[in-house]
Amino acid sequence: MGKTMYCTLEVVVKDFCAGKFLILVDAQERENEGDRIVAAEYVSGDKINRMLLEARGMLHLATTEDHLDRFGVGLIEPHNADHATPRLGLPFAALAGITMGGVGGGPCRVDTPDSRPRY
Repeated sequence: MGKTMYCTLEVVVKDFCAGKFLILVDAQERENEGDRIVAAEYVSGDKINRMLLEARGMLHLATTEDHLDRFGVGLIEPHNADHATPRLGLPFAALAGITMGGVGGGPCRVDTPDSRPRY
């Protein structure tokens, strides 16, 4: 494996504001994983496909609990969690006819302030 490269905060902010992908690395004493992130205003179908195909992980939407409540998307109950453990919402389908396997919650759009569930 090659050497791990870290960026300065200034480079991270500049690249993030320019819509570039970043890999955000957890602390070694936690999960010691990397999350591929991009600023929300730069998210596109191409970027989502690239994340899912190349990173081969789960796609997460950073949002508020109130936003999830509008769609009836509950939170996963944490097990063996501490105060620093992030809360995750239950999986949901993005558009009618598109699913990620057996996920529930109904098809919906979540990208506008007035979005509502469509089921």
